[in-house]
Amino acid sequence: MRLDKLGIICPMHPSNIDQKEDWAKVVAEASPETKMIFAYDIDDLMSQTDDVDALFTMPILDPEGNAKLVKFCLGAKSLKWVHCLIAGVDSFIHTEIGKLPIVITSTKGIQHYPMSDTVIAFVYSWLRRFPELMAYQLRHEWNGTARLRADESINKTIGFVGYGEIGAPIAKKFKALGFHVLAAKRTPVKDDVLDECYTMDQVKEMLPKCDFVVLICPLTDQTYHLINDETLACMKKNAFLINISRGAVVDDEALVKALKNKVIAGAGLDIFVKEPLTPDNPYWDLDNVIISHHISPMTPYINERTRGVGLEQIKRWVNDEPMKYIAER
Repeated sequence: MRLDKLGIICPMHPSNIDQKEDWAKVVAEASPETKMIFAYDIDDLMSQTDDVDALFTMPILDPEGNAKLVKFCLGAKSLKWVHCLIAGVDSFIHTEIGKLPIVITSTKGIQHYPMSDTVIAFVYSWLRRFPELMAYQLRHEWNGTARLRADESINKTIGFVGYGEIGAPIAKKFKALGFHVLAAKRTPVKDDVLDECYTMDQVKEMLPKCDFVVLICPLTDQTYHLINDETLACMKKNAFLINISRGAVVDDEALVKALKNKVIAGAGLDIFVKEPLTPDNPYWDLDNVIISHHISPMTPYINERTRGVGLEQIKRWVNDEPMKYIAER
């Protein structure tokens, strides 16, 4: 399929990595005839053009910027394809962009490497009491009783809410570490990793069995505030919740209350509805919460891997081959 104009919105990386030349090489290799229009934000793109055949972009989470992105896509008469530079496409499909007769794809197959490290770090930090130990360290205080509260991974059960491109590889690592592994997903599967698999409607049956619950599901009408007063009450009092999916999967008010009242033992939170967290957010003051500042997908290799997926997708598009990672709507 023809690809005359490709717009790419790629903000400068926090470490001041400018990816313009790297993306130019990708486009030149995949489709030499394609004109690349590179922008650092939606305003930059709109100042250069009002139409593209395809658009590669990160989700724009601030309301004003997102409204401009929607306006651009609705007005781009040649637009046939939007490719998200991360796995989550909810900010596209839940807007007017999702109603357009276009292809929407995402970037998958690369995030599970660092995200699995994050989940493993959360789990073993709680098992070995590292947050508590760090608090003593900051006070220059040796506490001989802390070691009595340390636990081990033997005979522990971890449950995944979501078992797809990211969740399944993470679960496989925990299986290798000796955990009993459960999962809930829209369409249950049987494989060598899972000891049990549930439908999303059966999440409340899975939760009481888990010592750790990992949220790694897309944000949909079904998963919005999936973790609430009712589901938190289903969890063990000594269980931990880990969220690396979307902030809105969790009802923050319910989780804060549950953590304060020791309904569950603790939480590892990597993502939130609004980022960065404001200084007055109650999560900061809870000693049974680890906040990891949305680092779960980050790695020195993320940009290269993202471009690798983009390269393959462009080649598939111009060669009329089946696209990968098409978003469900």
